[in-house]
Amino acid sequence: MNVCVSKGLEKEFLQKMKYNRNKVSVIYNPLSVSEIRKKSLEPIEFEKPYMLCVGRLVDLKRFDRAIRIFYHGGFHRDYKLVILGQGGLKQKLEEQTKQMGIQDRVCFLGWKENVYAWMRQAELLYQTSDREALPMVLIEALASGTWVVAGNCSYGAEEILLGELSDYIAEYEQ
Repeated sequence: MNVCVSKGLEKEFLQKMKYNRNKVSVIYNPLSVSEIRKKSLEPIEFEKPYMLCVGRLVDLKRFDRAIRIFYHGGFHRDYKLVILGQGGLKQKLEEQTKQMGIQDRVCFLGWKENVYAWMRQAELLYQTSDREALPMVLIEALASGTWVVAGNCSYGAEEILLGELSDYIAEYEQ
């Protein structure tokens, strides 16, 4: 049996990899909503208001896109952008903020043990990846009580942001 973490990956297994439908199953990653809600209530010290992005600082997560959206959308005038995560692109992303003149509005805070408290206090979390299997950050942010906006990347957001929340899936410009 092959287990996929989203229906999108299951579809890829069946279509592109020609797996037998009877040998593929979807099991979503488990999480404790009550534990997330409890941890989200812990205090943090940071100047509000801020928008939030969370993840590894790697090409696939497209934090360069998040920074461009933050700048070109004019959000830098009223908010800070907090980026929680570590990775090899940090220096390149910091340089991008300097070139845009918003280095004082974008905060690279590294890894945080309790990301849920950061989520709860954010005005918005946005996810800008090119591809996700199942973007747990969206589920965690919603469980923390935070609004989310997600790019319509391959897989994930359409399985999480259902009904009225589907209005918060944004198309990327080509």
